[in-house]
Formats: sequence, structure tokens, C-alpha cells
Amino acid sequence: TDVPRVRLAPRVSGVVSSESTETEAPPVFPLVLATPSSASDANYAVLGSLQTGVGTRARALTLAVAASLEARFYESLRTEQQLGYVVQSTARTRESTHALVFVVQGNRPDADAQVLTDRIERFLRKDLRSILFDSKDFELQTFVDGLLANLLEQPKSLAEDTARDWEEIVAGTYDWTRRETLAKELRSLTRRDLQRFYEDVIVGPERRPFLVQVDNFDDDDDGKRRLLSFSAAVTTEKENVRPRVFLRRSANGTLADTGMD
Repeated sequence: TDVPRVRLAPRVSGVVSSESTETEAPPVFPLVLATPSSASDANYAVLGSLQTGVGTRARALTLAVAASLEARFYESLRTEQQLGYVVQSTARTRESTHALVFVVQGNRPDADAQVLTDRIERFLRKDLRSILFDSKDFELQTFVDGLLANLLEQPKSLAEDTARDWEEIVAGTYDWTRRETLAKELRSLTRRDLQRFYEDVIVGPERRPFLVQVDNFDDDDDGKRRLLSFSAAVTTEKENVRPRVFLRRSANGTLADTGMD
């Protein structure tokens, strides 16, 4: 089966309404981000994020899936397809909402932002499905053991210990046993749990994607430099929320930090 393409509205100058001209397309948020720093700064980049829910159960499932796909995602998009010099996948939590996050950045002329987006989507629908459903070598306990070792590691300094408690204070949650509760949830996971999570949240009816595309630039026919721009799309069955998007470039031009607040 063909992998569905993520559809974005045309890029425009400035912030526009979230209303789409195609009723069947997801709401989109085209924005102009910045002017390019130099003519040699030719890059394409994509950040794709799938919100996976809130609560301890969703966090455990997100961590387990992220650990399961991390090595294969890098091997496929970086080593085999050579799509970018930055290829990353991780689990992230912001404002108590969990997500799977994928970042790919490269400068191949034949692999622009839309191509990178399509390859991430293909990985999720084909490679990840194969890992969770078909692979005879898949050992969930191996990934869980690695997550538990990191989660339950004792703080190495007073500062590290204090930082853990301070996170709870800042968030106003005051859950001093959060790590132990998450560890218990991780130990309870089965392969079938991950398969259901995949079918419902990653490719199914509860899918909530957030996409950032950063395009290359060049001089147009009039010799004027085009702006570096990106489009962000958020889809949800329940409500449409206009996000604030942040993207910071490091000194060497890579995507040092991206996120949604």
C-alpha cells in the first residue's frame, strides 16, 4: 500500500489563519521563520512529533516504542538512505503531554523537506510495524531493562537529586514517587500493548501529528533571496489548537533545539 503524504498549505509571508482551503486537509500554520544566514547555508529539515497522550501509562508506552525504533530509524534514514547528517528519534514530555519526536536534517538536493517527511512516514507505517508485529528478534524486555536502569539510577550528586524534586515543584505536580510508578508500568508492558498503541495512536484514530518543515532557499529570477520558511500542521479529532513554535539554529547550522510550547 502507498504511504499517505502529509499535506500542507502553501507557504506564505507571515502568520495566517488556521482555516484550510481544502476541507479534508488538516489545519495548517504556515509561518516565515528567518532570513538565511548565507548562500552556502543550504539545508532541508523536518521535525515530526506524534502526541501520544498524558499519564503514566502513555509515558511508559511512548518510552518503550521510542527505544524499540531508535536504532532502526537511524540505520534506515542515516546509514542506508543517507538522507541527512542529523537523524534523531526520541520520546519527549512537555506540559505533561508525551510525544514521539523525529528529526532529520540534510542538504541533498533530491531530498527536500517533503521527501524527508514522506520517508519518516514510510518508516512509521512499514518499518515500525514490522518491528512490532513481524520481527522474531524483537525482545521487549531488553528495551525495558535499559529504560529501568536509566530511570532508577541513583542521583550522583546533591544537585542532581535536587533537580528531580525541583521539576515536580515547578510543574506543581509534587509526585515524589513518579519514577517508581513509571518503572512499575514499564514492567507490566507486553508486546501486544505496544501493538495496540501503534494501531491506535501512531497510525490510527487517536493519531495527533505535529510537523515542522524547514525548506532550502536560493535566489529567485529577480536576484532576491527567498526567506527561510517552515510550515507546521497539527491534527486532532477533538480540537484545533494553534501552537507556538520555536526553532533555534546552532553555530554550525544544525537544528540545535526545536519544540512546541
